[in-house]
Amino acid sequence: MAKTKELSDYFRYKFVDLHKVGMGYKTIANRPGEKVTTVITIIRKWKKHKIIVSLPLSGAPCKISPCGVLVIMTTWWKHDEHEGCFSAKGTEQLHRIKGMMDAAMYCQILGENLFPSARELKMGCGWGFHHDNDPKYTDKATKKWLKKKHIKVLEWPSL
Repeated sequence: MAKTKELSDYFRYKFVDLHKVGMGYKTIANRPGEKVTTVITIIRKWKKHKIIVSLPLSGAPCKISPCGVLVIMTTWWKHDEHEGCFSAKGTEQLHRIKGMMDAAMYCQILGENLFPSARELKMGCGWGFHHDNDPKYTDKATKKWLKKKHIKVLEWPSL
């Protein structure tokens, strides 16, 4: 089950206040459209601990400052992606990908690099093409493009 957005303190206090007045769980839950189990959990927590805010979880203290985490995440997002090809006859040029690659961009990259690479490696006409099962590689547009260009695609996983 997917994790949902945390409920604001305003609604939590409102649920507790309505419960103190004497309203039932279902009546309280229907007002903002929350689940009954959410309301029950909040009220049980209030009865047991007399607080409604989420307490920090136990565990080892974080060794990276929030600023350091941001730097790491920024560095990770800035990594470049590259597409390339290789065969028994050698390797060919890498293509740098700017932004997120989708099926249309993949077809464009193949169009610009696949046949010139095959010619430069002097592979003749009996070669096969292989890629993994990433969604952009198995997309209908990609399959259509490969079929239109009469490219023999090896099955994944190839044995």
